Amino acid sequence: MTKDGIIQFNHPLRESRPVDKTVYNLLEVIRRKVFNNKWIGVYPDGVGYGNLSCRLQDQTGFYITASQTGHLPTCLPEHYCQIHDYDYQKNQVSYSGCLPPSSESLTHAMFYELDDAIAAVLHIHHPQAWSQLKKHLPCTHEDTTYGTIEMAMEIKRLYQMPYLHQEKCLVMAGHKDGLISFGKDLVEAFNIMQQTLERL
Repeated sequence: MTKDGIIQFNHPLRESRPVDKTVYNLLEVIRRKVFNNKWIGVYPDGVGYGNLSCRLQDQTGFYITASQTGHLPTCLPEHYCQIHDYDYQKNQVSYSGCLPPSSESLTHAMFYELDDAIAAVLHIHHPQAWSQLKKHLPCTHEDTTYGTIEMAMEIKRLYQMPYLHQEKCLVMAGHKDGLISFGKDLVEAFNIMQQTLERL
């Protein structure tokens, strides 16, 4: 199994720059809550986990946390990236940023491709929820690892199920501890995850 946190796609850099302050503020206010809940963090071996993204109505692409930033209590504008475009056939993501984008960028991209109403995606790690909610929520295949084209295709498969539209949350069965929620904005994605975990 591939070690968590390693980027498994090509990621050509378009421009080295931080995201603008407006986008930063939208992302950071929710990320701090996510970090404080320990949904984003770092494992003892130093590998970070968890990420979030959003897109703006008047722009193409989306914005996402940079790779290996889970250990940071507070992120700065340079800790986020703008994804300009992506290509599943080429296994490639084009971005602007000071750091490489999250290893889950292709997974986030699929949500935005599937539904114009989705404007935020949250990927957290929660061992207890991951174990218990596999019986109650839509799940990706156990042999599908994180950050791959196959994971993106699993999201596409699951999104054909009305149940996922209702729950707006899923379990990444092949990515230990991983859960994803999504919504019309970051607040909704966060609230859905919080409400889902309250079932435990």
